Amino acid sequence: MRFRLIMRHLFFIALVNALGISGFQAHSAETLDKILVEINNQIITESELQKRIADIRAQLIKRKGSAPSVQQLRKKVLDRMVLDMLQINRASQYGIKLSKAGLNKRIESFAAQNKLSVPQLRQALLQDGVNFIDFREQIRRETIIRRAQKRLVFDKIKISDHEIQQFLNNQKKATKDSRYRLSHILIAVPEAADSKALQQAKSKARKALERLQSGEAFDQLAVELSSGQKALEGGDLGWRSASELPSLFESAVKTLNKGEVSDILQSPSGFHLIKLTDKKDQQRVLVEETLARHILIKVDALTSDEAAREKLEVLHKQLKSGADFTALAKQHSEDIGSKGSGGNLGWSVPGSFVPQFEAVMKSLKKNQISRPFKSQFGWHIIQVQDRRQSDKTRLVARNKAYQTIQQSKADEALELWLRRLRDEAYIKYHNAEDKAD
Repeated sequence: MRFRLIMRHLFFIALVNALGISGFQAHSAETLDKILVEINNQIITESELQKRIADIRAQLIKRKGSAPSVQQLRKKVLDRMVLDMLQINRASQYGIKLSKAGLNKRIESFAAQNKLSVPQLRQALLQDGVNFIDFREQIRRETIIRRAQKRLVFDKIKISDHEIQQFLNNQKKATKDSRYRLSHILIAVPEAADSKALQQAKSKARKALERLQSGEAFDQLAVELSSGQKALEGGDLGWRSASELPSLFESAVKTLNKGEVSDILQSPSGFHLIKLTDKKDQQRVLVEETLARHILIKVDALTSDEAAREKLEVLHKQLKSGADFTALAKQHSEDIGSKGSGGNLGWSVPGSFVPQFEAVMKSLKKNQISRPFKSQFGWHIIQVQDRRQSDKTRLVARNKAYQTIQQSKADEALELWLRRLRDEAYIKYHNAEDKAD
């Protein structure tokens, strides 16, 4: 239990990225291993696939007590290995790399997030049967793939204010919208599928529903059967508001109780089953805002650190004696942005200023004037004029709208990019039955 977060991350890497592929280099003649896939000038072998499947099944069994069979996982895992190899290759073409120092920082950061030192992390992995060298390689490849996706796909996504406003206008009861955590199984159908293919897919979906109704675990069945992007994570779609869901799902989810599975839903992409894992009502977001003003004396070639502090000490005494803050700020402050308004910084929310400034401002009572203190910008005096509770629910909703639109576009853009990678590459499956649907 102590290292559950570590193993969850390892499981995510293994499932989403199917990392640790040793077939990035050609095998020697001494390696008596069956080649499954040729990708340009590289290969994936049977032993590599079996290792990935074994890793995934071991993690599933550890977390859930059972796992789909090797044969049930075979095509899905092999397909993910192919995609990862294509992405690593494209990253290399664009010079997207991860240095040894960068990898060490990623490992140190991962250990720190789990409140461990690197030696403690190494020991924890060893206790769970994970080779540290393999773990480093997993992190390296995962990071390179993420960087490639960011630079070549996500950074190119543009979102306009009009799109955000249109999204918000389409939301129903935005401040009271419930949020749902869903799991999803997709039985896909090819484009322009004939009636026979549709009937076969629907029959497969019906059998899946019957298995769920008989008590089989949804996440296990998603790993085995689903063609959805989250299949290897058990179909988990995460938390979403009703307005963020496809209309097909939105109508169905409102009829479900927690833990229930929908009837079969049909869309152009295939047949869907969704499970309502959890539900919660969206709460109002209240934030404390602070109205403050300040005087800044900068430290530069003409003004030493001590001279700046002494000047503010003099001004502080004048303020304590009743001098007008606005007048002194206009006369002495070196903050060009606020000097003209008497040092007025306007209403701010937590996180608006650098930590040193924020900490002093937070410690002050209403109308209290601080002692001179230093930040990265120089020496300051702050006066807090007022505080208030502000309802930021709509702002949060707007930010969420941006994130939702971005994620939707990212999903589509990534799927298109991966498809293009496939189309542009030479890929030869030596076993026809291994080829992804």
